[in-house]
Amino acid sequence: MDFRQLIATAESVCDFSQDPEVVNIYLSSLANNEATSELYILLKEECNHSGLKVNIFKTGSAGYYDLEPTVLVEKPAGPAVLYCNVNRGKILAIVKDFLKGENPGLDLAFCSFGDKKNDNILRAGELSLFKRQDRIALRNCGCVDPLNVNHYILRSSGYRGLSRCLSMRPDEVIDALRKSGLRGRGGAGFNTAEKWQACREAGGSEKYVVCNAVDSDPQALTARLLLEGDPHSIIEGILIAAYAVGASHCLLVAAEEYREAVARLNTGLRQAREYNLLGTGILGTAFNTEIEQLFFQEPSVHKQTLALSFGFVFRRIFQEIQWRKSMLPFRNHETEDLLLMLLFLLYFYRERRSFMNHCLFFAQFLQMQLPCTGFFLATASPGHNCI
Repeated sequence: MDFRQLIATAESVCDFSQDPEVVNIYLSSLANNEATSELYILLKEECNHSGLKVNIFKTGSAGYYDLEPTVLVEKPAGPAVLYCNVNRGKILAIVKDFLKGENPGLDLAFCSFGDKKNDNILRAGELSLFKRQDRIALRNCGCVDPLNVNHYILRSSGYRGLSRCLSMRPDEVIDALRKSGLRGRGGAGFNTAEKWQACREAGGSEKYVVCNAVDSDPQALTARLLLEGDPHSIIEGILIAAYAVGASHCLLVAAEEYREAVARLNTGLRQAREYNLLGTGILGTAFNTEIEQLFFQEPSVHKQTLALSFGFVFRRIFQEIQWRKSMLPFRNHETEDLLLMLLFLLYFYRERRSFMNHCLFFAQFLQMQLPCTGFFLATASPGHNCI
């Protein structure tokens, strides 16, 4: 399946529509918000009962936890209107007054988005919560169905960036990354293009890409937000990195306690395989790679996460040169984990056959502009607040 066939398949099975008579509605919250499922059922029943032409999408959180659940209503004729802390009463009012009529409910509406304007509703850019934000890595959170790869493809030009990169040489992808000036999300801010270039030029037939999707700060929840709300952006970013460096194996490290995020990630990986986006002959090319997962039980202990992921890659390297697994202890002891990290670091700095980036980087990377074509991979420019 090539990219044109991918688009055609998505259009044939997905409800998302640009039909001027269809209203798109997005119900957003963290996955553990128990009220969301009941509100989704209520909203669907009320719309069906009223005979409204709507598409309703249940999405991940947009990151505004104290305002959830939220409902975003996109009417073709006007701005998108956001409603916060939605309950049963608000759902009934939205359907009666706004979906069936033209009254957005000024006392209920929080703000509006888009180029079109309603003079009686504040625009998002006029609120202190939004005006300093430039949502790049989190651009899809709250407006893409994380369980529907077709919605990701149609709503946010999903996997178009991968398709464009596959039409380029790997060194051209790395050169575009170098010109963008993007750096890693770690404190050192290491130039990512240099890291990828070193990995590509390293000897050996096997290369490895590692995605760190663990929240080292348990209060940040950034990795969880992306895994729950936009898993395909992470998958697509990893695939582009694997193509650029020539990696046939990728590892995504995530926190086991985020059960819903893990379930959505598994769904995303399954859908990617079904659409020929993982495995062999990706999008009808000679590119082959696979993404494996490693789940960690204690996301607050960042060094153990790194040690385990490094240990995974180191174990794969040992298997490649036909060393026995029993030669390395892979138990959950801190000393052994740190030993594995040191061993891997020694190997890494000598051979440079693998690298790690945070999931935020892979999601942000898709907004990079390709200098040779002017296209965007899904634009991070100097001065942007990369959330």
